[in-house]
Amino acid sequence: DNFIDQNTILFLSRSLNYYYSKEDRIKTITMLKNILNTNPNLKLAIKLHPKEDSHIGKKIYTRILGKEFLNKKWIFSNLNPVIAGKNCKFVITVFSGLVIDMILLKKPVIELLNLDNKDIIYDNYFIDENDNKVFELRNYKLVYGASNQIQLNDHISYLMNNYNESVKNLSVNFSKYFE
Repeated sequence: DNFIDQNTILFLSRSLNYYYSKEDRIKTITMLKNILNTNPNLKLAIKLHPKEDSHIGKKIYTRILGKEFLNKKWIFSNLNPVIAGKNCKFVITVFSGLVIDMILLKKPVIELLNLDNKDIIYDNYFIDENDNKVFELRNYKLVYGASNQIQLNDHISYLMNNYNESVKNLSVNFSKYFE
């Protein structure tokens, strides 16, 4: 995949489940499309989740992102996520344990997930400083958390303008818990 370079966002997709519905997926892909439209230098590489139905998943991405932009502005990547992560600018995920690998690769990660209207067992989430439900990676500040387009845009702007600082912040937080 020569497509993935320092102008590429790696998106680690997620299979549908109790906290990530088909509607959530459509919202997520639409937000990613908005990022590409407002940042013409950026490209998107999508790594489908191993449990994700690739046929249906690819159809939804293609419908929203545009078949005419496939292999120009966005692709589906078959690379190992660690290899793709090593070559990309930064990573966006719904929720993934691969965040730890990306921190070790010195790649900033944005977790794009809104749990506020989800019926989740209390033991499975935390409440952050803004009274939002979050999973542990966001709670421990191992990712930059975004629940909507505005937060996503703000984090991308921060990462693009303060790249080294953004990497350092996640690495420092990682060190608090894992070293």
